[in-house]
Order: sequence, then structure tokens, then C-alpha cells
Amino acid sequence: MSRLDEVNFDEFDFDSPDDPVGNQENEVMDEDNQISVVIDAAAKSGFIGKVGEARALLTFLRNIPADKKGRYSGIAKARAGLDDVCVRLMQAHPELVPSWIVMAEVLKDVVFRKDMKDMILSLMELVETMQDTSLLSSSDSMKAYRAFYESVKSAAKHNVAGADTMVAQIAPFFANSGPSTPETPPNPAK
Repeated sequence: MSRLDEVNFDEFDFDSPDDPVGNQENEVMDEDNQISVVIDAAAKSGFIGKVGEARALLTFLRNIPADKKGRYSGIAKARAGLDDVCVRLMQAHPELVPSWIVMAEVLKDVVFRKDMKDMILSLMELVETMQDTSLLSSSDSMKAYRAFYESVKSAAKHNVAGADTMVAQIAPFFANSGPSTPETPPNPAK
């Protein structure tokens, strides 16, 4: 078992001199390191709490079971503008609106969806930037892990004790990975 196995990353103080893999003299990754951030427990807890507060404001939210979602038709991009056209025509021709339809409820649904769309877009922007930032961190880790893997494979070729065992543990994670950098496409013939 390595010292890394003993580290509880939820409680580890990354600013302390106790490095989880031994005190490393060079604490700076190369210039390609995309991000170096630790979210402190208070910030993480506060963020999750704020998300909970936002959710609590939306007492009307409903969940549709996955197997039932296909039963509902909705107004998506393919039907953009349907609200405007139908509401305008329904208001201009009330004699054609079926008697069971309450126009106030139709209008309430339209306004509700526009408000929800604004809130959803706000969240999507936040989620996108969070996912992008997480991807940068993941990319940094993959770069470090790939370099370590190459180093371990080289050690195994040079009969370093234990290296074969490490290669066997790491290799499955790289079995289906392509080249570490995208290949440059050939120049098209002119």
C-alpha cells in the first residue's frame, strides 16, 4: 500500500508541507499545467447549500420517470415560435378555441416556460464553465499519469524491481487510449 492510499483527500491540507507522495522539491508543474486549485470545504459546502436553497425556491419542480418521458410532446427547437403563432391566432379567433381550453392557463404556461428557460440558461452557463474547468484538471491529471506510465514502462524494460507489477496495474486504463496529442491531418493536395 502506498502513502497515497492512506490519504483522505476530503480532509487533506494541500497547503501543508506534508505532501501525499513525499516532500517534492519542485512544487511547480510545467507551464502546460492548466489549473491548480483546491476547493476548500467551506466553499464546497456553501455552494452545495446555495444550490439546495435555489432548489427549495422551486417547490413546483417535478420529476418524470425515464420510462415515461417519451409520452410527452413538447415545444423544442423544431417548434420554436409555436407559442407566438398559436397564442396570437387563438386570441384572434376565440371561436375556434375548444371550450375546455382556458386561455389564462395557456398564457401562464408560456410565461412559465420563458422564465424557466432564463433560469435554465443561467445554470447551463455555470455548469458548462464548471465542466470545462473540471476537464482542464482532468487533462492535467491524464498528462501526469501518462508521463508516469511511460516512466514505469521504461523502468520495466530496464528490469527495475516492481515495475512490471505497476505496468500491469496501470495498463488497463490506457488500453483503449489513442495518441496523447492529436495527429496533424495531412495537407490536402492542391
